[in-house]
Amino acid sequence: MFRQIAVIALIVAFCVALCPADTFKHRQSGEVFYGFLTQKQSRGKTLVYVEKDKAFKPLSLAEYEVTRNEKGRRNSIIVIPVTYEEAIVSKAVAKTIARMIVEASNKGPRYILLEIDSPGGRGEYMKMISAAISGAANCPVIAYISGGPYGGAYSAAATIALACEKIYIAGDAVMGSTAPVVGRSSAAENVTEFYELFNSDNLAGYGSYIATLAANRRRPAVLAKAMLDKSMEIIEVEDPDGNRKFINKTDRVPEEAIIRTISRTESYSVAETTDSGTKTRDIMKMVLTVGADEAARARLVDKVVGSRDEILADLGAADAGITYVRTIQAAVKKYVAVKRNVNKSVAQIDFLQRRVDELRAQLDRADEQIRTNPITRQRRNYDGGYDRYNPDGRRSERFYRGGDRAGNSRGSRRTGAGRDDFRRSESVMAFEPSDAMFQLVDELAYTLTNLIGEHRRLMGLVRRDPGALPPGLTTDGLQRRLDATIALQRNLMARFR
Repeated sequence: MFRQIAVIALIVAFCVALCPADTFKHRQSGEVFYGFLTQKQSRGKTLVYVEKDKAFKPLSLAEYEVTRNEKGRRNSIIVIPVTYEEAIVSKAVAKTIARMIVEASNKGPRYILLEIDSPGGRGEYMKMISAAISGAANCPVIAYISGGPYGGAYSAAATIALACEKIYIAGDAVMGSTAPVVGRSSAAENVTEFYELFNSDNLAGYGSYIATLAANRRRPAVLAKAMLDKSMEIIEVEDPDGNRKFINKTDRVPEEAIIRTISRTESYSVAETTDSGTKTRDIMKMVLTVGADEAARARLVDKVVGSRDEILADLGAADAGITYVRTIQAAVKKYVAVKRNVNKSVAQIDFLQRRVDELRAQLDRADEQIRTNPITRQRRNYDGGYDRYNPDGRRSERFYRGGDRAGNSRGSRRTGAGRDDFRRSESVMAFEPSDAMFQLVDELAYTLTNLIGEHRRLMGLVRRDPGALPPGLTTDGLQRRLDATIALQRNLMARFR
């Protein structure tokens, strides 16, 4: 693992060293011009803004020596907010943030400033934004953990900060693994869902990823990894030479003295629904929370600041113009609308599924009752015969075929015989569905049609933004449930056709 981290760190460091450049010198002619790189390509060459020509030109960078000195860059700072709860939960919002980072880097500002105050989010969207930051080697991306409603950068949000070239943090902000539950959440319906969404144990699989990001920027990888991996207990130790460092407790050697424990134990309850009912399970995890001063001392961040103006002054860009990206808010509003519709659809599916289960149980009971208690029907058979009449029109004899119940032989004559004398009756066992059973079948078929329609509606919604699904639900899981419902409908039609 550590070999992989080292290789990735070297590759990223190499790219960072070469790409961000503002002065271009041709290797053969010695010609010098000022401008800035973009991430755009044209005919296999990189588009470069040439300041003297006020135009973008395709250049082969192998022919130039490039130096980063901000000459030719525009005197501006582009601010991109990562301060929405939905920022790393929604695929659409995360894609918007990533796209804004790329577009901002192509505009040639002096810096891109990410203002971060977030409880975290999903790992795949965390990587999407972090990759955009790493890919923006043509423009320095700075993180400002500003504090606010959430008080800092947690788990996935901390990862995004660690991908940046520099990190500034407000004095009252923190970096940590577990966000506190604050106020009303638009992305989570309850406290349990909040923990599952923003403090998911699934993020532990990204431990090596965040450790690599930290190593690239010469930040402590073990502290970074503990932001996602809550099985790690972080302690500060001192070796015999008096050197202090942070390590995972399991990596401590006997010669190292424990100075203090940084992590703390946290427990919370999770409700689990099983066939036997709902049970509550207590979970205990190690939680890492690092305050601003501690983060600066551990070199997780570069500096503790009191405001954005202090950051600009520290960067030597106090006179730069500020451009705010407003597109993120529009993406968040769309996500909130999709999330609301998804929640309604999930609730409707749960209601219809419960009704389907009830109707199937009733239908099974009715079917069992028919098989164990068949209906007895009385069937009557009439034998064919004819009457013989006198010349005056009066019937004199009745002739019928077939023996009667008294044992008379076939072809008998009976004088004055009535109709009842040559009919037979017998009892027949019948397994016939009742009218009530057909009503159950009709209602079940109707409910299944509605359930299939609602499933398809939900699938259409989440294809646009899978992040709108509640924790525990996936698009693959929804597809399996839809397929099972369609199969049930087909079986019902074949059975009662």
